Amino acid sequence: LTLNNVFDNTWSGVLTYGKYEKPTIEFWQECIPKIKSERDDFLFIGEAYWDLEWELQKLGFDYTYDKKLLDRLKIGHVNEIRGHLMADADYQAKSVRFIENHDEQRAVCSLGVDKSKAAAVVISTINGMRFFNDGQFEGKKIKLPVQLGREPNEGINDCISNFYKSLLRITNNEIFKFGDWKLIEAKPAWESNKAYSNFLIWLLSFNGRKRLVVINFSREVSQCRVNLKLSNYPPKFKLKDVLNGKTYYRKTEEVRTEGLYIELGPYKSHIFSY
Repeated sequence: LTLNNVFDNTWSGVLTYGKYEKPTIEFWQECIPKIKSERDDFLFIGEAYWDLEWELQKLGFDYTYDKKLLDRLKIGHVNEIRGHLMADADYQAKSVRFIENHDEQRAVCSLGVDKSKAAAVVISTINGMRFFNDGQFEGKKIKLPVQLGREPNEGINDCISNFYKSLLRITNNEIFKFGDWKLIEAKPAWESNKAYSNFLIWLLSFNGRKRLVVINFSREVSQCRVNLKLSNYPPKFKLKDVLNGKTYYRKTEEVRTEGLYIELGPYKSHIFSY
């Protein structure tokens, strides 16, 4: 509400009766540099609405909440999710990714268990700040008012807990912090197959290492092919799915010419190391 235009639009009916003069600069243009000059480790994180995230970032905010991604994950339109991730790289890097917080319903309730895990893979493997809510790792279902100093005793969902232990271990790696992130387009597995449009795919590269993230963000079994650039690889190469603990061997020439064949169940994911 401290942005000049937002303030004007909010209080325009009152301001017409006073001697209000619109400031010539934004409040944050003065505030942020002053704070940073004394504490350069201070982070400004903004919860913004009305598509003002980019404006706040340009004014000096280190991060802004990416509520729009959460909304798109809930709706589940893969093309819209993919389009959202095609935004400017600087904007992506300064976005706070989350699937639940103090204002939102618990992820396992709003998305369901399987879809919440797929969404967690999304926010954990793209650029930006990763935000996890208290109780999310345990699969808690009850949304608590922030004013309460106590909570009901909920048992731990072992399926969710084990999943997050694995995901956090995998993504606590410099390739997910400093790697070059690239969105990949899925290809049809065969001519009449349209299920390729259900996939979200990206590649991270860092110091010669690679991670290929493949997510079937739909409620049906889906297939696709993924084009990979493979130079200086042997005739057969190994893909280790670090998320599911499986190893695959594929013919290099086939992957070069036809693409890597993928088949995944509803809301299932691969994180390949190769």
